[in-house]
Amino acid sequence: MGLFYMKKFDQYVRHLQVLGRAEQEDVWLEMLCDRNDATHIYNEEAAQQLVEKILHQYIGVFVSLEQQIRARYGDEVLEQL
Repeated sequence: MGLFYMKKFDQYVRHLQVLGRAEQEDVWLEMLCDRNDATHIYNEEAAQQLVEKILHQYIGVFVSLEQQIRARYGDEVLEQL
C-alpha cells in the first residue's frame, strides 16, 4: 500500500509542475528526491536530518497547498481526497 501512495505522490508533483501551480517548486522536487532517498538512509544522523526537514520545511508547504486548494475549490474537493 505504501508503494501506491509513493507513486501517487510522484504523479502529483509532476501534475503540479505541468499545471504551473507549484509554489516553491524547488521544495517539491527536493521533497520528491528525499522521499526516494529515504529508503536508503541507514544512519541515525541522516534520518534525524530528514525528520527536521520534514517538520520545519515540508509540512509548511503542504499546509500552504491545502489553503490554496480550499481558497480555490472549497472544502468539498479535499473531502473527496
